[in-house]
Amino acid sequence: MIPRWAVEQLGLTPQADESVRLAWFDDSTRSVESVELEASFLGGRFQGRYALTDEPHGVIGRNVLNYFRLLFDGPAKTWQRVTNG
Repeated sequence: MIPRWAVEQLGLTPQADESVRLAWFDDSTRSVESVELEASFLGGRFQGRYALTDEPHGVIGRNVLNYFRLLFDGPAKTWQRVTNG
């Protein structure tokens, strides 16, 4: 998910898109606005349609996480890429 503020800074126009549906914690699903873009993360490029969020931070999905080994430290609020096997 991409924060709406970032999309606005890029000058992209969000589109209401029935194909982007999100499941919510109350078991409902909702269509959300989305944008088509190429996202860059840790040197990788990921092209596709991304749902928008009004939160200040985005959400990295499985399409990105499947390419990296990451170590998350919740109490320290840090993360790092793991480069060794």
